[in-house]
Formats: sequence, C-alpha cells, structure tokens
Amino acid sequence: MFALIDVKEAQDAENFEDASEILALRDKELLQWLRQHHDNQAASDDQLREDLHADYRVLRYAGTERLSGLPESELVGRVEALLFWTPDLIWRAGKCIDPSEVRAAARNDDEDDENEDDGPDEPMPDIDEGEQRQAFKTKAGTRLVTHSPDTMERYDFISGPRKAWHWCLHCERAYPLGSYRQIRDLQMCPYEGCDGDTVMDLWTWQRVREANPGYPEVPELGVVYGLYG
Repeated sequence: MFALIDVKEAQDAENFEDASEILALRDKELLQWLRQHHDNQAASDDQLREDLHADYRVLRYAGTERLSGLPESELVGRVEALLFWTPDLIWRAGKCIDPSEVRAAARNDDEDDENEDDGPDEPMPDIDEGEQRQAFKTKAGTRLVTHSPDTMERYDFISGPRKAWHWCLHCERAYPLGSYRQIRDLQMCPYEGCDGDTVMDLWTWQRVREANPGYPEVPELGVVYGLYG
C-alpha cells in the first residue's frame, strides 16, 4: 500500500518508508491528478512534474497491521490514523483511491443514516473535565477538548440534530457531545489509544440503542457497548 502526501506532512511518519520511485512510475496519472485538483490547466507537464517532486512524497506502508481486506472507507481512516494526516491519494493492489472522494461518499451515506436520528438538538451532558479525563485515561501531553460542540468538525460535514451522547465505532464506548482528542489536524475519539475519529466513526447513542433496546438511555463512560450486544 502506498500513499501520496504533502512533503511537510511526510516527515517522521512511523510505519511508512520513502518510495519516491513511484512518482516516476505513476507519472502520467499523477500529472493528470495534479492538473485537475489544482485547476492548473495551462501548466506544462514539466512544470507540473517539478511541482509534484518538490511538494509531494510517496510513502510505502511498512507496518504489520493488515490493511488489504479493509473497505475503502475504513482503509482511509486507518491510514489517516497511522500518518496523523490525510493523504492525497492511496494505492492498494494497483488501485488508486482518492480519500476526498471516499470521504464525500461516506458523508452522504452517513447523512442519510443521520436523518433517522430525528428530534431537536440535545444539551451537552454536565460532566466535568476531570471526570472525563479519568474515564478517557488521558495521558499527559494529550490535547483533550471537552465541552466544545461548536468546534466538532462532524457538524460541518453532516447535518442533523446534535445528540447528547456519541458512540465510537472502533472502541465501542460512549462519550459526551463536545469531547474529542485533537491530534494534528484530526479530531479523534476521546478515549486514549483509540484510532477512531469523531467524523466518520461517530454514531449517535440513539442509533446504537435502536439495535440494542436493552442498553441504558444514558450510557456510562468507559463501558464497552457492542454494536450487537
């Protein structure tokens, strides 16, 4: 698996190694992408090629986690979590994947699902930051944001009412509206060590309870609530 990423964001990427030779192997494809996405129709191939080699790097995944069988939406999320940045392109098994297109499709699907969560906006649960840090097992140095629903990127992308409680698709734990870890340019699940984000991996607690009516109306922090019991 390979990822095209901005040269400034490629520094110190763990689990990845430089694969600059891919720039030449994918030259035609990358020039076309650069011309379309940068709206630079007048530039010559040589100009675009110079920009490409100056501004981008291709990284080869060298980690041990198996990524080959993941759906594209999950693959994009995992690569983002591993890199702490969103790559511009991903190649897996020879197929080129544009994360922006995958995200757009997933947002549309989630928006359709989110419309099922009807009703008005709900108030943010009154849980102090100290209690949240203890439940999330927040480590020193982690930038934990709490009580800040207006800064959650989730609501910039997906319409629908704000619900008091959220649930993470990765760690299957609930957390209150307005809480997340800020890791570089990503908003992640507030639980320390979880690799889920709070945009695509966030479900409302209401949706989880629809599949599990025995779950409490108000979930407990730190408790794992499996999606199917």
